[in-house]
Amino acid sequence: SYDNGEKYTAGGASISEAVTEIDIGWVNGNVKIEVYDGEEIVFNEETDGVLETQKQLHYFLDGTTLYLQYAKSGIRSTSLDFGKKDLTVMIPKDRVYDLSIKSVSSDINIIANNFDEIVIETVSGYKSINFNSAEMVELNTVSGNVSLSLQGMTAAEIYSVSGNIELYLNKENSFYLDHETVSGNLNISFETITYEDRILYSSETPSYEASGFEIETVSGNIDISPLSK
Repeated sequence: SYDNGEKYTAGGASISEAVTEIDIGWVNGNVKIEVYDGEEIVFNEETDGVLETQKQLHYFLDGTTLYLQYAKSGIRSTSLDFGKKDLTVMIPKDRVYDLSIKSVSSDINIIANNFDEIVIETVSGYKSINFNSAEMVELNTVSGNVSLSLQGMTAAEIYSVSGNIELYLNKENSFYLDHETVSGNLNISFETITYEDRILYSSETPSYEASGFEIETVSGNIDISPLSK
């Protein structure tokens, strides 16, 4: 269940009001977020069958925060066994948002450049995030692989119990890495140096700015590679 359940509306919709934050709770199925040329936030779900109202996507605009939930609040977990549902959220390409996703057994695919902060907490499922830059990216995952592709400067914290972590970074941007792992290999396809347990990469263009990554894993490999042109 979640707060203010009585204020939610069932079904997909278009939101024209001002939104600064998008908060998603999803249980089973894919979550896809991408940009488009429109002026509204548009969201909908796809499923194999016709769902009764309480099992449909529910949404609530609280001030400037848009909440999207998998189903009606209060449904028992045994009643959630009604098949896989995929959520698609289309956001205007010229606006900036904070994004929060909590999911169980969901693959998450984000293709967008307009986030200040991204926070994802997930139990299982593949996470693929492709964007330019953000103030902060925080990923907490129990299982499932993570792929993070960044064009610009970003600070990121990634905590994983199991599953591989792949970072694809712009070689024109410097970065540093702090990491801890119980098992698994660290593979970096950049020329780096190590200073006081911190791994450093300096781009060919000197800069006082650098992306910072903090990664903690129990098992699973960490691979850091240049973005493909």
